[in-house]
Amino acid sequence: AHPRRSVLAREMKRPTSDVSGTLLVLHTQETPSVGHPILVATMKRTPRLLALLLLLGAACRDGTGPGNPTPSAVRGEVTAGDRQTGTVGDTLARRVEVVVTDAAGRPVPDVSLEWRILSERGGEFRFPLTRTDAQGRAANAWTMGTRVGEHLAEVVAVLAGRREVLDTVRATARAGAPQRLELVGDTARYASLDDTLRLVVRGEDRFGNPVPASELRPRWSSDTPDVASVDSAGAVRAVGHGSAVLSAAAGSAVVRLRLVVDARMEVFPVMANTPQHITFAQNGSRLVALAEEARYPGGSFTWGLVAFDFDNGRWSARDLGTTFSGWFYGSLHVTPGGTAYAAVGSGLFSSSAPQAWGTVPEWWSAVQVDGVGNTLFLLAPRPGSTSRDSMTVYRSSGGTTADLQLPHSVLTYQSFSTLAAAGENEVYLTPRSGPMMYWNGSGWSAVQGPDGEFAGAIVDVVSHPQGGPVLAYRETGGVFLLRAGRAEAVPNPFSDRGIAIRKGALSRDGQPYLISEGAVAFRTAAGWKQYALRGDWYGRAVWPDTTPGVLWVAVNRRAPSATTSFQWELLFVRIRTGLR
Repeated sequence: AHPRRSVLAREMKRPTSDVSGTLLVLHTQETPSVGHPILVATMKRTPRLLALLLLLGAACRDGTGPGNPTPSAVRGEVTAGDRQTGTVGDTLARRVEVVVTDAAGRPVPDVSLEWRILSERGGEFRFPLTRTDAQGRAANAWTMGTRVGEHLAEVVAVLAGRREVLDTVRATARAGAPQRLELVGDTARYASLDDTLRLVVRGEDRFGNPVPASELRPRWSSDTPDVASVDSAGAVRAVGHGSAVLSAAAGSAVVRLRLVVDARMEVFPVMANTPQHITFAQNGSRLVALAEEARYPGGSFTWGLVAFDFDNGRWSARDLGTTFSGWFYGSLHVTPGGTAYAAVGSGLFSSSAPQAWGTVPEWWSAVQVDGVGNTLFLLAPRPGSTSRDSMTVYRSSGGTTADLQLPHSVLTYQSFSTLAAAGENEVYLTPRSGPMMYWNGSGWSAVQGPDGEFAGAIVDVVSHPQGGPVLAYRETGGVFLLRAGRAEAVPNPFSDRGIAIRKGALSRDGQPYLISEGAVAFRTAAGWKQYALRGDWYGRAVWPDTTPGVLWVAVNRRAPSATTSFQWELLFVRIRTGLR
């Protein structure tokens, strides 16, 4: 292993005179027959003193000098690449560099170094073994492992069969790009209109390490922003009725959530005792309703009339105190100034302010009322008659009243004849039998339908306080808009299931609203939309509020304290759908 040391030892055992002036020179020599260089020694004559000095010099280099130091004679230090931060699975940006020196601080070349990873899943160095160069330096590239966190490695010198740790080096591995996203919570959510919620996602890199939220930064989007909007922080707002798919994307990973937005409902219990035939009307800020109430005074059956006002966020009721027999369709009209008129088979009532209802004596016999603006149309007995089975239509405006002279051939009946005003000089009437009638400001004519005279099983006609087309519908048949004395068919959203229409209404722009026992349907720019009522509710009336996207429905629900199957309570429900 040390040919220089062994040769010199043999020579120094000879008598001094034998080596006086002789120098042993070691060198390599190419030997073709052997196939590789061999070490040879030659003797050269030299002055005695020089030979002794050279021998002493060779003895001093025997395992203690920089050329072949002992472990205790070297030291090493990491001079570059310590405490770096890199991504799991990636190589650190700078190589780790070590400088090896002897006790005097001189660089030691050709030292064998081992590079060891001490942390679990801490990665690997490109070269497990290296040697120092002429400047005592050695460098290595560290590839991070698969675990996030701080990792420790050491550099070990291998000298004379022994190993000595020279220095340690640290590096921190951070998570890589997200390869998988997970939504915190269910991937199907439900919200009511105007609800807000914040969505949170978790991410993992390709090794399963969690990606910190500060580094995840998902990109949020909604495929139906008019149903649910979402901002860059995952804050969601339900702005419309329907469903939307919300997506979060980070790197190549995507996660999706389906959000179903239901209408927001506010429920107002208003009355018990089996209410029937509910009617709404609104103009400006005045919203009123009318309902018939089943009563059993002294054990006998009769009907009463109750008026409701919505004021300061609550409904208040006023018993109009009338009793009558038979079923009637209540009628309402509200003027631009907020005066409300109500009639239901036994006279006309008016109210200029909530709870301030009173009778209108000159119209004690009115059966129906409707109007446009400040013009009223009333269905009442003909002049000189008190019979409600043969009536005419009156127009009242600006303090004057005119009999529109409905032909005697048009049969009317107090329980089933209704009227609806389309303009200050336009009104429609459903008689007891025969075609629907239309007054155009100068005379009466039969309404023309798609197949001739428009007649047969018309349940009701409905107008808007500000005029426009009139809605007519059959219970299980067609839906029609009436304009200028003609009936135009409108698709019935309930017809495919044979569901009966319980009540209809019109928005200011002439869009129909319909209610069945189990659902509300209304037409928007995107077509018919339906909103299902709760299972224990039975729809009775609907009205589109003056606020876009808001509607009112009246529903019956079995009274909690009911002792018979005929006891129901009345609820008014405000539904914010967001749909227009």
